[in-house]
Amino acid sequence: MKKILFIAVSSILLLTACITLNHIPEYDLFLGVDLRPYTEKGFLITPHAYNGDYVSVFMMSYIIMPEGNYSEVVKNEGKATERITEVWVFDEIDVAEAVDSIYKISIELGANAISGFKVEPYEVPYIDIMNPTIAQGIQITGMAIKREE
Repeated sequence: MKKILFIAVSSILLLTACITLNHIPEYDLFLGVDLRPYTEKGFLITPHAYNGDYVSVFMMSYIIMPEGNYSEVVKNEGKATERITEVWVFDEIDVAEAVDSIYKISIELGANAISGFKVEPYEVPYIDIMNPTIAQGIQITGMAIKREE
């Protein structure tokens, strides 16, 4: 009997705590990193395999996740009355800064190139009954190598 009561109460709480999604705004996303500063220093960053002679230095998988806060947002939308909603607000990720960090680590460890370089989206779901969200980060992968000349 206690199990049935527990399941019934839990089900009611879950159903009443649901938030209905009713709008997803339009957006464009372009990720680009200027690799010329690294090339000018003799450092190669390429999504392709390096065909010359090289020594492997290290494989990398660098995940960057933004900080997020559940905050009140005021929406005016040109009307006299304001509507206050609570949403997850995440900081932006600076991809160029992340690439610069990987470059510095690679140099410190003796590499002069990164092959198989990829920047991809990375998601982490945060499950909570009242305010679940999915944080959108990035993952940078590749192989740091020392090209032999």
